[in-house]
Amino acid sequence: MYIKWITSEEIDEIYFPTNFQGGEMAISGKINFNFGSWEKQLTVQFLDELSDDVIGLSRNLRDEVFIPDDLFYEINTTDN
Repeated sequence: MYIKWITSEEIDEIYFPTNFQGGEMAISGKINFNFGSWEKQLTVQFLDELSDDVIGLSRNLRDEVFIPDDLFYEINTTDN
């Protein structure tokens, strides 16, 4: 998955393509997002504009963690 920084008034949000709303990776509410040793609880939103290989992060997170947006990332999920 690629990262896209989303400019909005909202903070601490992660955006998934709308096709993530169902199926084997059903997501809702809040998730704990980890990148290396950095962790933060983010609110989940869905955007029609995102392609299937992109997740969005609210732009305010750029001040907290450096995530290159030109690399492809693998998503790993766990049930907590």
